[in-house]
Amino acid sequence: MVEQSQATMIAHAKTHVYTLYTDLEQGSGFLINNKGDILTNAHVVLDASYITVKNSDGQEFNGNVIGISETEDLAIVRVAELAGKEPLAIKMEAVEVGTPVVAIGSPNDQSNTATTGEITTTDLDFSDQYQYTDLYEMTAEIAQGSSGGPLIAADTGAIIGINSIILEEKTRIWLQHPALYSLGSTKRMDRKPTGYRRTGSRLARC
Repeated sequence: MVEQSQATMIAHAKTHVYTLYTDLEQGSGFLINNKGDILTNAHVVLDASYITVKNSDGQEFNGNVIGISETEDLAIVRVAELAGKEPLAIKMEAVEVGTPVVAIGSPNDQSNTATTGEITTTDLDFSDQYQYTDLYEMTAEIAQGSSGGPLIAADTGAIIGINSIILEEKTRIWLQHPALYSLGSTKRMDRKPTGYRRTGSRLARC
């Protein structure tokens, strides 16, 4: 019964997750409001000439960056056709070590991919091109193209973070939780985004 319930939760969550294509990158993203806004990583859409957004059914839309940060690995892409669609619930409090999780995205352009694991470490910090603070480490595997996809609490179905970075020598990532912040307006995102904390590692982006 538990497995069936989790399968239903994952199937529902996938309808809120998107594959993003640009002339430079392929990544993932997820709906964050009913205005058609998708949260992804800044490195997925940075310097892109165009953005194509594909949903879980294979429909494609044009996307436009309406907010991007130079210091945090976050960006917002708006898709007009998605306006009116409600997002998944988002947990704004920190989660604990041992929390079961599901990572959803498009690793290696494989849409609708979900992997399971758990949080193994919290409160990790580092910086490279972007600043990463209060990161989680998890055991759910992701790969190139997973960047921007959501990390979901397996017990509640709520989003708890955004996948961004892979440790090259491990099948784990560092994930920053979304506690203590609320997603700011797109104008604030241009200056300094406030919102979802994200994955990170000292070695390689996904």
